[in-house]
This record gives sequence, C-alpha cells and structure tokens, in this order.
Amino acid sequence: MDKLSAELLDLIVESVHAIGGTIINIKRYPPGSTIVKVALERGMEVFALIFKEIDSFTLSESERQLLVNDQRLSEKSQALAYVAKFVHSMIERNIRSMTFQRGLQASELQQFIELLGSTPEELKKLGNLAELLKAKNVENITLDEKVFVALRKDQVVAEIAALEGMMDRGSVSPESFQDGTFVKYLLGKVQHGEFDLTKERLASLKKQINFDEVKDKNVVDYLKFGPALADALEKIGEEEARDEVQATYAERPATAGGVAFNLSPDLQQAVESEERVVRADALDAAREERAEKLTKTFEEISHVILSFKQPEIRSKLTGDLLKIIANFKIHTLSRIMATSLADEAPADANLKNQILTTLSIRKKSAIIDFFLQKYNSLVEGLSPRDFETSPEYLAQSEHTLKLILDHIRQHQPSPELEEKASRAISMARNIIKEAPDPEKLLILKVRRLLAKEPSYLLDDKVQVFLPDLIVRLIDFKRPDVAKKLLERLFQNFNSESPEVRIKIAGTIVRISQTLLDMKNVTLHSTLYAFLLRGFRQEKETKVYAAYLATLVIDLNRLIDEGQMNVVIQIFKNLETLKKSESDPAKEKFLSMAQDKILAHEGMMEHLIEKFAGADEVQSDHALQVLLVVDPQRIAPLMLTLMKDSEEMRIRKKTFSVLNRMAESAAPLVRDFLNAPNLPWYFVRNLIMLVGDLQDTYAESVVARHLKDENVQVRKACYATLMKLGTPSANEALAQALPDMDAAAQRSLFMHFALTRSAAGLEFMLAKTEPDMINKDEAYAADLIAALGKIPDPRVLPALKKILKPGGFSGLFKAKQNDRITLAVIRALGEIGGDEAKALIGKHVRDGNADIARAAQLAMQKMG
Repeated sequence: MDKLSAELLDLIVESVHAIGGTIINIKRYPPGSTIVKVALERGMEVFALIFKEIDSFTLSESERQLLVNDQRLSEKSQALAYVAKFVHSMIERNIRSMTFQRGLQASELQQFIELLGSTPEELKKLGNLAELLKAKNVENITLDEKVFVALRKDQVVAEIAALEGMMDRGSVSPESFQDGTFVKYLLGKVQHGEFDLTKERLASLKKQINFDEVKDKNVVDYLKFGPALADALEKIGEEEARDEVQATYAERPATAGGVAFNLSPDLQQAVESEERVVRADALDAAREERAEKLTKTFEEISHVILSFKQPEIRSKLTGDLLKIIANFKIHTLSRIMATSLADEAPADANLKNQILTTLSIRKKSAIIDFFLQKYNSLVEGLSPRDFETSPEYLAQSEHTLKLILDHIRQHQPSPELEEKASRAISMARNIIKEAPDPEKLLILKVRRLLAKEPSYLLDDKVQVFLPDLIVRLIDFKRPDVAKKLLERLFQNFNSESPEVRIKIAGTIVRISQTLLDMKNVTLHSTLYAFLLRGFRQEKETKVYAAYLATLVIDLNRLIDEGQMNVVIQIFKNLETLKKSESDPAKEKFLSMAQDKILAHEGMMEHLIEKFAGADEVQSDHALQVLLVVDPQRIAPLMLTLMKDSEEMRIRKKTFSVLNRMAESAAPLVRDFLNAPNLPWYFVRNLIMLVGDLQDTYAESVVARHLKDENVQVRKACYATLMKLGTPSANEALAQALPDMDAAAQRSLFMHFALTRSAAGLEFMLAKTEPDMINKDEAYAADLIAALGKIPDPRVLPALKKILKPGGFSGLFKAKQNDRITLAVIRALGEIGGDEAKALIGKHVRDGNADIARAAQLAMQKMG
C-alpha cells in the first residue's frame, strides 16, 4: 500500500477530530441537535476531501496508538487530546479497526457515530457492532472487532484471565489463593478496563503502591494497600483530567476578536474571564469522566467477585475490595455507591451494606450531600454535563439513598440526617416525574432560570452556558422561549454598574458566535435589536465601546460565514446611529467600526476576489452574498471577470451566477458580442453563455460567428445553436455543415436526429450519393442512424438504395460490412411502414446472427 502524504494524513486526523467530538456531543445533546448536525456536516466535508485522493482508508489501534492503514501517526498527532480520546473509544468498544470507503453518505456517518456514542455497556446489550451497522444499511464503514483476553498476550492480561478463570474452578481452595493474584488482577483491570491507564501512568501507579513488593505475596495487608491504591488512582485520575483539558485548550483557538478588542479592552477581559470559567467547567467534566470510568472499573470487578463459586474466596475478595473502595474520596465513593455494585450478592458479599457499615455518620451525610448536589445540578445546572442523566442512574441512586436511610435509622439515628436523606429521595422521584425526557428537563431548567432575578443570568456559572442553552432551545424548536431568556438577560442593561453592562456585551459575543458556529442566525435580529437599544441609552464611553466591539467581532464572523444579509443590517444600523449621534467620542467609535467593515469587506471588489479565489468554501460564501445584491450591479462585474480570466473553474462559476440573473445578463452579453476586437476566448465564453441563458434574441449574432477564424469560437457556435434548437438556429447550422470537419458533422447529424429536424437533410442525403469521396465507416453508421430518426419521405429511398442485395453503393461501396447493414436495418425500423418492413424481412434469417437478431427486433417494433 502506497504511503500517504502528510497533507492527506492531516485530513484523516481532522476526520478523527470530527468523529470523536461528535461522539461526545451525542452523549450530551438529543437526536437531531444542531450541534451534532454541524459536526457531521464538517466531518463529511473532510471525508469529501480525503476521497478525492484515495478510495478508502483504515484506522486501527495498536499499543494504544492510532494507525492510518499501516502508517503510525507522528508523535505530535498521537499526543493530540482528541486522537488519544478516539483511541480510547476504540479500545473501550473492542474495535480493532474501522475502514471508511469512498461513497460514504452523511446518513451512514450519522448512524455510525450514534452507535459509537453508546456506552460500552449499552453496546454489549445491543450485540455485535459490525452487525448493527449492517442492519442500519451502513455499507461504507466496516469494523473489525476484537476480544482483549484472547488477543492480548502481555503478562497483565494473562493474569486477568488467570483470576477470572478461577471463578468456575471449584478446586481452588481459600488457603492456596494468593492475594498477589488479586493485586495483579486489579492493576490489569485499571489498565485495560474502563479506567484505561497508559503504560506511563501504570508505571507511576505501581511505584506509588509498591507493586513489586506485593505482586507475588500470599497475604497482602489491605488495610495499608487499600488506602494507598485508592489515593494513587484518584491522583492519577486528576492528573489525566488536567492533561486532557490542557491539551484540548492548547488546540483550541481563542475567541475571534482582533481589532474589536482594540476598540474595547474591557470586552476582551470579560470574554477571557468567561473562557476561564468554561475551562474550569471542562476540568470538572474531565474529572467526572475519570471518576465515572474508575467507578465502572470497580463495578465490573465487584461482579467478577460475585461470580466466584467458593463462598470463602468470594467473601475474602469482597472484604479486600471493601478496604479499597471505602478509602476513596466522597466524589468517587458516592459514584460507586450509585452503581449496581453487586446488588444481587448474598449477604456475605453485599458490598454496599458492608461499605455503609464502615462509614461514619459524617461520610454518610457527605454522600447524601453529593446526591443532593447532583440532583440540584440536573434541575438547575446548565453545563452540558448537567443534561446527561438517565432513569437508571436516578433509580440506582435512589436505591442507595434508601439503604443509607435504613442504616441511619437502624445504627446511627439522626433526625436531621434522616430528613436530608428523605429530601434527596423525594428529589430523585420528582426529577423522574417532571423531567422524564431531555426536552422536559430543558424546559424545567429554563422555567427555574426565568424565575430568578435578571442579575442571576450574569452569574459566572450561568452566563457562560447561556449560548449552549439557546442552541438547545432552538433544536427543540422553542425560539420563543430563547427570546424570553434573552429579554430577561437584557433587563440588566438598566444596571447602574458599567461592569455589569460590559458583561452583557461579553455574553452577546458568546451567544452570537456559538450560533454562527451552528450556521444559525435566526436570533441575530433579536440580539442586535437589544444591543442597539443599549447603544441608544448608554452614557458610559467604555461600555459603548464594548457594545461596538461586539458588533465588529460579529461582522468578522458574519462575513467569513457569508451572512451578508445580517452584515448589511448591522452596517445600516451603524449608519443610523452615526447620523443621530452628537457625542464626538461615540461618533468616533462608529466611524472606526465603519472603517473596519470597509477595510475587511472591500465591498464588491472584495466579494468578487473571494468568489474567484481558490478557496471553495470562501468562494461559496461570497456567491451567497452576490446573489443577494442587485443583479444590475453584479452582471457587469461577472462579465468583466469572465473577460479577464481564462480559467475554466472561474468561467464555470461566472456562468452559474449569470444564469441566475438571465434578465440582467442577456442584454449585456448581446452588447459585448456586437463589440469589435474582443479576445477569442471571451467571444467563445459569451457564445456559450447565450446557450446557457437560452437567449434566442442573440441567435443571429451567434450565427455570424459560424465563420469565425478561431475553431474554438466556431465550436462554441455549434454547441450554442444546438442548445437553442429553434428552426432558424437549425437552418444556420445546416448552412454551415459543408465547412465543418467530420466530427462536427456527426454531432450535427445526431442533433438533427434528436430534434427531428430536416434542416440538414439535403447535405446528409448528398453524402449517400456515389460521387462522394468520404469512406469513413463510423461516420456512415452515424449518418444512417440519424436519417432513420428524421421524418421525411426522402429518407427511405436513400436507405433502400444503400441496402441492395449484393453490395453497397457510393459512400458505402468500399465498406460492404455488417456494421452498415445493422445501421440501415435499425434506421428502417425507426421509419416503419410496409416498404421498410419488406426490406428488413429479407434479413430475418441472415447468416450473421447479429444482423438476423436486429432484423427480428425491428420487425417486432413495427408490429
């Protein structure tokens, strides 16, 4: 297999980014979400670029590194957070490789990502992933799945298999069971299970817990080992979370600002402050994810322990695991308690009850607080992770709270704690009742948010998530609720604090740019209407500058995204403000903003330049804008561009635009064609455009160019007159037939046949006379085929003369072969009638099977 270029590898890594990011979003957003759709669209754009170069490529995982076909990515690429995460997703889902092929459809990619977005536990229940893809008609993505224990040969995995293999062997006695085996098993699970430690992290963990000293011991002191392992695992989880967030933000560009932040350094500070909050939330989310993976690892271990047949070993392992789990911090311990931690276990192995027995009243209270905080986040939290919940989690956590409540009542009576536990249980039930699905949960959150004071919306932990909330409301087709939220936010314009009003500008930036990322401007009119209200009432110069800078930031993005209709709206609003403004400082700011627009846009020249540029995305954006502008202004610019460029790519683009404005373009094209001394290629392009525009008024002008000295111009005339297809156009073509080369004549023959025109019949019939010199067999066959489709009584005698027993005449005398016979028989079949049938009938039993079959088919066609 050929080695892939660096550019192609970069594109494939970008496709990994698109897939991996969408997997995360599918977990956080409902089906059909704009955020998911946009990610899919971007992914398909990347795949389209890849498949321009190659037919397929395969992503595979080897030693926790990503390979493309048989090429290992560079260390720099492997170190990218999204690449590492993608590799982890493959490992979690037991995928050895995935192959993408040319022909991939957006629907296939969506089905694939939705399946890949399922948790490993969900996939286990659903069945074989490759079969699931096949059932969903995904043909251009194929998977090769693997089984870890069967395929991995390293010592750690072997010892996982060694311990799990004891579950079914009743001969293993408690006395012969080594604690070191369980220690090695634990390390294997945190490396190859959900927690998924890298080799480097595993080495660090082993060092922290003195692994070499305990791995082969018959008896391990879990009272010392348990706390050490729990502490080390949580520290490593924290380190990995920090590394992931650091790598993610190193790859992410800062919010677009540029010159806008020069207008308002205060706005820059507000935006950067919000981004720090977002980054802190990302760290919390990464911690949650690592804690969840650690939780799932120990949940799986608990089920393995429960599967041991020997009660003594089962009880011992349960006790050992307890000495580890009970030492986790509340953050992790509470999550473990909310899993199905061997709930079905008999009394000697019921971990939850045993854990609760060891916990102090303070720790039990902390666990209840954890669940209360979690429920409160589900109801009021706005971070994307606060939308991630499931009835199973709520039911399991409610079950855990009931166990805690029973323990408190039986062993550690505390009315205050009992009341708190009961409140948490009631809250879990209410969430299940009031928000059983994502839409109801969203509306519940917004309803509570709207009940707060307007200033609450500018709280750091609310403000930064408003853009995401707005997108969710739009996805659920609730722009009315989104507008109410914006109205509530903009009530803060009345605050006496300039800092608060600047903060509003920062929020607008995030909301606007998030919507632009989603290619959605449905709420921009509302945003700008509120912002202009702020402009009119603002007295503080630095706040005014912040509002203006907000518009400038959006202008950059709107122009880049091709949203010129909104740009024009903003430009007009700025002009209106400038005319009514009496404050010299504010007038100066408005002039700066206008200068910024003009400098960036360059008006029509800039758009034409972008339109003609090599960047297809920007070109398309410019086209969208040009189509909105008055065609009377655009058509001359397009024709000038066509005149000045010989590139086929640009000519096609200008044709596309001019075709959409035929009424404005056609008269200009005629005027140009009547002008003298034009470059031949421009004349050719104009003539071809006449055909595209179907401008029959220009027919006579085009016909005059049939005798042009440039062959390319003449060919363009042939093509355009054929497109026009009027009787007069056909007559002009027929008159030019004698001056055409054989290839052009053959094209005209087919044209006259398709249009059933007899315009060129005299010339065509003359070609069948004995004194014609041309002896081209293919030419003759095309001529005969065309004659058969022209409804004129002169045709049959000519064909009859060709089809004579014993040979052919004239043009065909030197080519007495089966191809000519076949052509004549088929042509006669098109003409029909008794005489034609009689001529064909002589060949139904011809010695040549092809001729006989053609004659029989012609007879059947004529009835």
